[in-house]
Amino acid sequence: MARPDPYIAAHLEWIGFVRPTGLVVSPPALVRAGAILNRHDTEGQRLLRECARGLDGPCDGDGAEPWLPDFPSFARMVLGWSFSAKGYAGTDETPIPRELEIMLPDPPTGLRGSQRT
Repeated sequence: MARPDPYIAAHLEWIGFVRPTGLVVSPPALVRAGAILNRHDTEGQRLLRECARGLDGPCDGDGAEPWLPDFPSFARMVLGWSFSAKGYAGTDETPIPRELEIMLPDPPTGLRGSQRT
């Protein structure tokens, strides 16, 4: 019997932990896109522990599930995201292009899409 791809198995594992609802990307698609999990990312784990509550922190021992009290801090520290206005459409610096707007007839409101920069 063929051994399963370890990268696909890793994605199946984390998808099982997060109990997803709605649309989820398939593990083979994640592997094809180059999303490979680093199981030895000790720095990432340390940063996650700093952001989370209930992981060796104030909630331990009370039965609470680990949680992130401040998503923007988590996104900056752990994921390395930037929340600069340059990366978003619909701000004063980067308005949504007119070609991505359409008026809806009833009630008359506008619908706007976003454009990746």
